[in-house]
Amino acid sequence: MFYEFIDFCVEENHTNFHITFVSNATIMPDIGYINKLKKFKSVQIEISIENFNLSNDYVRYPSNYLKIEENMKKYISFSDEKFSLVVRTVPQFLTLFKYDHLLKWCLENRICIDSNVIATPDFFMPALLPADIKKDIVLKLSHYIIDSKDIDNIRAINIRDTVNYKKNISENAKIIINSLQQPVDDAETLNRQAVEYCAKLDRIRKIHIKDYIPEILPLFEKHGYDNLIS
Repeated sequence: MFYEFIDFCVEENHTNFHITFVSNATIMPDIGYINKLKKFKSVQIEISIENFNLSNDYVRYPSNYLKIEENMKKYISFSDEKFSLVVRTVPQFLTLFKYDHLLKWCLENRICIDSNVIATPDFFMPALLPADIKKDIVLKLSHYIIDSKDIDNIRAINIRDTVNYKKNISENAKIIINSLQQPVDDAETLNRQAVEYCAKLDRIRKIHIKDYIPEILPLFEKHGYDNLIS
């Protein structure tokens, strides 16, 4: 239906409006459709991805982050003042170990991030990570926080406008750090629920979390993951 909609708008010469759509970037349109998209007033493609590592493939199973990155680089090659990307993430405790790598990638490619920290299920809240891991993540993310006075031409952050991508990435880092520092009640129970949930999925998928997110394995072993998956 999406391609049919684009075709209809182009054929009817009804392209004088902004268009935004969400994609997981596992596939991308051919150059013909890219050129059709460029006929619109502007286009922004919102790419749903958690990171450029196997944690993304685990959470968004069975995606392939390498293929997604390849497609995103193709999209970037077509970027101009009318055609842009934004990264959309749902930060949670399975995907934050190397979240700083995603910020680095976005910074290098001048891409804004639109994040919505997970709220449900509550057992995936970032604050439920072990204290030592949270401390390490906070330290890594802190390197991406910048003082507003160090940025030229500051405008209100608008993810359609990439001019303030540095400030956008800085604010994103602050949001994640804040989510890690939220108080939690009964973390042990919630951790156990997360392990039970993942073990059930992994049995169905016939995979093991250690192959995707080895950093979480000590916590999972503590709550009986290996017995649950067998």
